[in-house]
Amino acid sequence: MLNQRQQRFVSAYLENGGNVYQACIAAGYSTNYAKARGHELLENVGIKQAIDQFNQQLMERTKVTIERVVAEIARLAFTDITQVVSWGNEGLKLKPSSEIPADHRAAITEITETPGKYGTRLTVKLYNKQTSLDQLMKHWKRLRDAGRCN
Repeated sequence: MLNQRQQRFVSAYLENGGNVYQACIAAGYSTNYAKARGHELLENVGIKQAIDQFNQQLMERTKVTIERVVAEIARLAFTDITQVVSWGNEGLKLKPSSEIPADHRAAITEITETPGKYGTRLTVKLYNKQTSLDQLMKHWKRLRDAGRCN
């Protein structure tokens, strides 16, 4: 059973995305010892259970699974720009949305048209491929180490 201050710590910790120092201050602990106290609080079995329970319920409510996360990262990592745009003598052209596969549409972060001296400039930005590949490799290594993939 958690006391009120511990409950406030858990709530603040979950609300601020896991900032231990800020959660301690919000729970009423001294700013001088907030960082050290926060790490002690995270070792408390009741606090660990409360955080784990909240996270588990959140994952169930939002239907977030490791499989969905890895699939989304893979989608971003393996996007092919030629599925989104074409280019040639007339410049860069965005394909009609009906011609862009859903997996590739999901990887688009920005489309801008900027008028200029020589016509309109089209800019299409996709999620960062290298970052997505790095994230995918981290998951792959974790699964490999757990004996769940080759």
